[in-house]
Amino acid sequence: MGNEYTIPEFPDSVVEEAFVAYLISHTISSNYVPFIKEFTTLNDEIISDCLNINVKTYRSYRDKTVELKPIQQEHTLAMLSVLKHGVKVFDSKEKLTEWLQKPNYFFDNLPPFQFLKTISGIQFLDHKLSSIESGDTI
Repeated sequence: MGNEYTIPEFPDSVVEEAFVAYLISHTISSNYVPFIKEFTTLNDEIISDCLNINVKTYRSYRDKTVELKPIQQEHTLAMLSVLKHGVKVFDSKEKLTEWLQKPNYFFDNLPPFQFLKTISGIQFLDHKLSSIESGDTI
């Protein structure tokens, strides 16, 4: 699998203050992208689609370090943070993935993973995960 990296510490939700502070003080490189698999069992095609990159590029991030554009850095960190939050809420990446892939009334009958494609969608997911933590059924 190429280079092995220790998963970095990063925010476990997309709360603005901690999230922006992390982005200011860290450079998010392609080394972060493979860590998405630490938090979900979504397949490579879905993950690459959510990151708005092709599967070949996504897979290449496992083997080489590439500097990401600022928008890619933000999107990668946001996706990692919301998935980390989701694992905390659902107690496993398998249960989180099941929730992400199942059409949901509260998401206009779309599977929640569809909202991982944009920052505002990720923030929406993060808010829904917080609601679940508070006892709401979603």
